[in-house]
Amino acid sequence: MNRRAGTICFCRSGLWPRMSRATAVRGQRPLLHGDTTSHLHGTRRQAGFSLIELVVVIVLLGIAAVALLQQFSQAAGSLARNEQIQTAAQLAQEGAEDILALRREAGYADPGLDPGIATDNLAGLFAGYSRTITITEPAGSGCPALALCKDVQVSITRGAATLAQIDLLLVDY
Repeated sequence: MNRRAGTICFCRSGLWPRMSRATAVRGQRPLLHGDTTSHLHGTRRQAGFSLIELVVVIVLLGIAAVALLQQFSQAAGSLARNEQIQTAAQLAQEGAEDILALRREAGYADPGLDPGIATDNLAGLFAGYSRTITITEPAGSGCPALALCKDVQVSITRGAATLAQIDLLLVDY
């Protein structure tokens, strides 16, 4: 039987095309038409991936995707929390500026701020935020001698959490 310029002979490993002595000594098998990969033991292996390899890769990609999605969800929650804190800080600054404006209009004298607590619920864009302004007489050595002092605290809350707080010490000599 002729196959590509060679004849088939029976060798120890089965039917092989006739080969040169050098090739037979090295134990190599000549490539036949349609072979994909040749091995020393005469078995042929198809090129590609097995089903088990594909399943393992899909499982690993799934685990990596879950980890990435958790990072993205944490980042989104962190951005929302930071936006709330920034808004609260601006609202607290606005409350402190209102107190300082009252003092400036009174010529930096005592603007008549009575000790107490004033709370207002902010509406409009800032619904859900609450501003509390607490005015007290400072205790101890916080106030210089022969001066009138007021301790002002502006705090912004949303729900039960205090998001921002500003403390002022107003001194009138």
